[in-house]
Amino acid sequence: MGSRETKKRMIIKGGRVHGVGYRPFLIGIAESLEIGRFSADNLYVDGTEAVEVLVEDEGGKVKAFLDMAMKRRPEGADVEKIDVADYDGAVMRTGSYYRYLTSMQLSKMAEYGSRMIEKQDETIEKQDETIEGVKGLKDEFRDYREEFRDYGEEFRGFSDRTDGNFRLMSERYGEISEKLSLTLEVLRAESAETRRMLAEAIESLKRDSAETRAELKRSVDALVRVVEKFIGRL
Repeated sequence: MGSRETKKRMIIKGGRVHGVGYRPFLIGIAESLEIGRFSADNLYVDGTEAVEVLVEDEGGKVKAFLDMAMKRRPEGADVEKIDVADYDGAVMRTGSYYRYLTSMQLSKMAEYGSRMIEKQDETIEKQDETIEGVKGLKDEFRDYREEFRDYGEEFRGFSDRTDGNFRLMSERYGEISEKLSLTLEVLRAESAETRRMLAEAIESLKRDSAETRAELKRSVDALVRVVEKFIGRL
């Protein structure tokens, strides 16, 4: 006679228990022990990732399952706490849950595949845009090259005009320099003549001034003599 049926509820909490294959891992343990009823679902407890496990079978099998589930975990899982308590609700048959989990996994795979196709389409569109962008850049570069060629021609013309202007300026500068030299020579000659004439004028003024003073002195002396004679007759 078999032992009494037992139902247990296990809550596995941690930093990472979702997306690491925890439910397939647990059903693998359940099937290895031939557990009659089993289910596992992902949920959150107070904002923390958790896996709720329901198991039902004769006591020895349930205990063996709990022992193995407490000690083992899938690679990549981060388990912080495991709580086990009695349970009095309904539990899905293990085979039914296996088909349910398989269909869910297939649905996810289909969803992921669809997303991958969408991403691939987006990538292809971006590649097409990139190709068009590269073509646009090539056309733009071609325009820049043509524009640069125009600038080069314009610069070459400007350079030629500048060289001509400098040659003209050099020629005119030579003429101006020659004229300035002649003008300076004339100014030097006129300046020397002017200084000579000024020196002669100054000497003449000096001579005139001396003669004038002598003449004035003779006139004053004569006047003095006349006055003295007149006073002597009185």
